[in-house]
Amino acid sequence: VLGRVPASWLPGGTPDPIIEKRATLGTQQPRVDGPDKVRGAARFAAEVPMENLLHAAFVHSTIARGKIIELDVSVAEAAPGVELVMTYRNAPKMSVPPAIGITNLKAAGNHTLPVMQD
Repeated sequence: VLGRVPASWLPGGTPDPIIEKRATLGTQQPRVDGPDKVRGAARFAAEVPMENLLHAAFVHSTIARGKIIELDVSVAEAAPGVELVMTYRNAPKMSVPPAIGITNLKAAGNHTLPVMQD
């Protein structure tokens, strides 16, 4: 039934007042920023300059199913502006993700725990 939500969402499964109102939901609305976006003049959140912003860059292995024998990150750590080079050695340990019906300590559908848990 339109306007009803599961009882766990609202006490007693009462009608959702926003859906019941049927004023805005499901109708076309003008996009205030639409014309600017079409012309390429809109300003997006990523374009707003922020002070002391830290960026992350991921480097993935180029060898599928390879085994790490040695890992030297000294050049990366010495690069200007680098705050941290995170590897399996210094990454925070992850807890085992909850899996319904799984009683062992392996990730669901996999043979090992999640990445960086070595």
